[in-house]
Amino acid sequence: MSGGQAVEANKARLYREEEVTFRNGDVTLAGTVLLPATKGPYPAIVLGHGSGEQDRNGYVANIRFMADHLARHGVAVLTYDKRGSGRSTGDWSTASFADLASDLVLGIRLLRTRPDIIASPVGAGGSSQIGWIAAKAVMQMPEIPFVVMTGAAGSGYTVEQQNLYNTEVEMRAAGIDAQRIKRALELQRRFFEMLRGGKGADAREYDSAVRAARDAAALGDWIFPLSTEVEWGKRSAWYTALKVDFDPLPAWRSYAGAVLALFGEFDAQTPVSAVVPRLTEALMARKQSEFAIVVLPRASHLMMEATRPSDDELARLGRMVPGYFDLVT
Repeated sequence: MSGGQAVEANKARLYREEEVTFRNGDVTLAGTVLLPATKGPYPAIVLGHGSGEQDRNGYVANIRFMADHLARHGVAVLTYDKRGSGRSTGDWSTASFADLASDLVLGIRLLRTRPDIIASPVGAGGSSQIGWIAAKAVMQMPEIPFVVMTGAAGSGYTVEQQNLYNTEVEMRAAGIDAQRIKRALELQRRFFEMLRGGKGADAREYDSAVRAARDAAALGDWIFPLSTEVEWGKRSAWYTALKVDFDPLPAWRSYAGAVLALFGEFDAQTPVSAVVPRLTEALMARKQSEFAIVVLPRASHLMMEATRPSDDELARLGRMVPGYFDLVT
């Protein structure tokens, strides 16, 4: 046997992979079940996605890394292409948090029907946007026994709050002066206020301020659309598809399952110092208080070892932060 064949043979013994599909209404979701090489039945988890277009491996393969590790340690894992990505049908860009959560829930239900899976401990996990999606999922399926979240601003913040934080961090990292940052945040806050008011709300002052900022060409992509550019009543953009003021904390206060929430010290997208105490307070308010919240030193949004909080650094990051895999096992 050649060296290459030996490597493949050894890899094959770590776990098995099985292609699956499942439906959510008109949407067909395609995925992979990773099954440990040991004898089943197995505990299991379904891993959901962060924002944007993502296949079953996730952004920079972050889902695959977690799935690979768990399958090597006796846990079956379902990963799937986000609706409208990979081989899944549908459109992620028009999906609400409730839609994405129902995809996750149906993945859990799929695993619970399998004879090689222990039905009761099939949990949910993922990173980033999963905070909001998992909160919706436990509202739809309260019996989910556990949730694992990494870098999940949505575990304790609204979309609006998270976007304002991310804007400020990224503008500072780009060297933009404090006055322009303040102006951009002011305009973004007014944009979200306009969204909450809905179509027909008086947005003349907001639109006038946006036009002035555009004419000055000082804030570039940090400026959100005019009220007349919003396609009201349509899910044509993230700010109309997603409920930007959805508060996940009531869901966590009423959830009876176990929670593991991991955050990174250098997360540019999650205001860790604000989200952690909010999530902690919500989970402590439950009768069932089995949870762990850990902030990993030098970890980025995706749990990769970083030197500072900035999304621009992502392409240069080379490894997961020490201790991450031990915590998720």
